[in-house]
Amino acid sequence: MRVESLSGKLHFKERVRLMHRADESNQEQLNVAYRTACGLYSTPVAAVTARVESELFGATVNSFTSLSLDPAMLVVCLAQASNTAKALQVGSQFGLSILSSDQETIARTLASRDPDKMKAVLLRDLDGLAPVVEGAQSQMACHVEDIVPHATHVIIIARLKAIEYDPTRLPAVYYKGRFVLRMSERHDGSPIPPELRHVETL
Repeated sequence: MRVESLSGKLHFKERVRLMHRADESNQEQLNVAYRTACGLYSTPVAAVTARVESELFGATVNSFTSLSLDPAMLVVCLAQASNTAKALQVGSQFGLSILSSDQETIARTLASRDPDKMKAVLLRDLDGLAPVVEGAQSQMACHVEDIVPHATHVIIIARLKAIEYDPTRLPAVYYKGRFVLRMSERHDGSPIPPELRHVETL
């Protein structure tokens, strides 16, 4: 029986039944549960781009975070098998672009294995240091200070060399395996019609 409080919300006992649990006794089940739980964590979406000996590389990531504010440093995780990860080494420069809410196509393009994908993405050089995605909410030029391989990925530790950002642009947000808008305004402040919104009710 569905038990509700006076406010219409489920009681704690009812919510517990909706929980999913896994532990190390079943590693495969634990891995699936972890992947699902990560999908419930909404994240911004970024693009890592680099030019190495005149060749462009790029990948979509949501595994990045600030490491330090003084000095300004960040961490990005890339799959070891990706061409972008293979192209970067200590001393390399790369661009990190936090994508805007209207750049889903760019995110999906850079996430693909299409050998010609970089031709479909408009880039520009940030202070002559690294290529970044045009129109992104934030654009950063980064210098690789260390690369740490671990499990299926490499952890790239980088120092920020230059940054530009546009606070009027909304960020791309990834949640439950799809892109969502969690705000109701466009970049210019005008409202987004309800039928065009893609908002998950949390």
